[in-house]
Amino acid sequence: MSKVASKVAKVRKRVNRFDEFEKGLLEEKFKANNTPSTENCQEIAKLINDNRKEKSKASEQNGPFFVLTAKQIKFWFDHRRRLQNHGTYKPLRPGSRSTKKAADSSKGS
Repeated sequence: MSKVASKVAKVRKRVNRFDEFEKGLLEEKFKANNTPSTENCQEIAKLINDNRKEKSKASEQNGPFFVLTAKQIKFWFDHRRRLQNHGTYKPLRPGSRSTKKAADSSKGS
């Protein structure tokens, strides 16, 4: 491997992946309230972190696990709402939100 490729590999950020239990928990919380408060986000993050800690203890792998923050939970809810309302989790282009709402309201008339 070249020096450039090895430097790129070292710079990569860790990416969080939710397992099936965590996705189910987040979806359940989303159905109950799709705009949780900061305190609710902290509680959800604690539940997931406790679950990850237990899983890492139970497995033979005692390496570090990815700790979630309330801010990351908030972003998950933001992206989930965007997916529900606009069909994509990617950031919207300026003006696309108002265009879609105008088109939707004209259909209902």
